[in-house]
Parts: sequence; C-alpha cells; structure tokens
Amino acid sequence: MKNLVEFLESRHSVRSYVDRRIEDEKRVQITDMIDEINRQHGTHFEAFFDKPEAFTSIIARHTMEGCQNIIVFYHDDPVEAGYYSAKIMLKLHEMGIATCYVGASYKKRMFEKDDQTIQCALAFGYGANEGHPHKNKDIDKLTKVEGSKPTNFDFVVRAAMSAPTAMNLQRFKIIAKDNTIDVELTSKTPFAEFDFGIIRYYVDLAKKN
Repeated sequence: MKNLVEFLESRHSVRSYVDRRIEDEKRVQITDMIDEINRQHGTHFEAFFDKPEAFTSIIARHTMEGCQNIIVFYHDDPVEAGYYSAKIMLKLHEMGIATCYVGASYKKRMFEKDDQTIQCALAFGYGANEGHPHKNKDIDKLTKVEGSKPTNFDFVVRAAMSAPTAMNLQRFKIIAKDNTIDVELTSKTPFAEFDFGIIRYYVDLAKKN
C-alpha cells in the first residue's frame, strides 16, 4: 500500500521539457498500450510524437515549454476517457517520462476529426524538472463518512488527493458508507467529468492494494 501511494504522490505535472527524443523502444510501448486500451474499451486515443508545432501558440509557449509529444483522448464519454487516460499517464511516469494534462494550452485544431470528440490531451516527454506537488483542498471538503469507515479509507483518500485535476479544483468527494468506499462528482464545470474519471481510476487502484 505504502509503495503505491508514494508512487502516485511522486508524479507531478511538468510544464517544461528538454530537447530529447522519446526512444523507439518506448514509442512502441506507448503505442501498443494505447492500441490495447482502444481495443478493450472502445476509445480512440492516439499518440503524436515529434509535434512541437502543437505547442507553438502564445499560451502554449508560456505553459508547455519545449514539449514535442502529445496524446489526444478521443472518446464520447468524458468520464471513461479520463479513467483510461490515467492508466496511460501513470505508465508513462513509471517509464520515467514526464506528463501534463492540457485542455487549452495546445493547438486543438490540429487534432480535430469530424467523427471524434476530443475530451482532453496529455503532453509528455522528458522533463526539465520533476514539477511540484499541487495544492489540496482541506480533507474535510473532500470526504464524507456515513457510519463505519473501511480500514483503507485514509489510504484511498490520500491516493485520490494525489491525482491531477484541472486548475487543481478537485471537484470530487470520497464517501465512506456502511464499510464501503465510493466517489462522487461535485461539479460539472469544464473538464470536471474528465477529472472525475481520473479520480475514479486512482480510487480503484488504491482499493485494490
């Protein structure tokens, strides 16, 4: 348990990247992983390598310095897209590759397809730094306990709080009820449902450990 939450907490959003190419072996790993998720879950995620032009807009230059690679999450369901994106993002972290979710700080038009909905995207590459821990809301604003609390509740909450969310808004609540753990969405502002999918993946991961 301890190793998992430490791994989750060691991953931070990185917004500055060095000029280093992703190795061919890792490219194959990444594309194979994405292809497998697409086959299993009906998503249409796609990785684009060596695309620095995706981050050449004014806002992107200031927020995603030096990034050249991006994964675009095409899917009709934002919650499912967020859920399976988290699996990819954590695998990249395990591979020593830095990441940052991007909603507006990339050239979305470059990747638009008539028959696909873009829910969000993930910038990735070798980071110029390891990023910084994000701010968390007070734990009492993120949790609700009704009746008995499972023994692993605090562990699951800690894992969920380490998950990235748009603008660090953390629009979720972890609920302990009758010795079970659930998570609910507390807002439907932009990217909230995609974020909720990420949180659900972190919660499910923690509950299994």
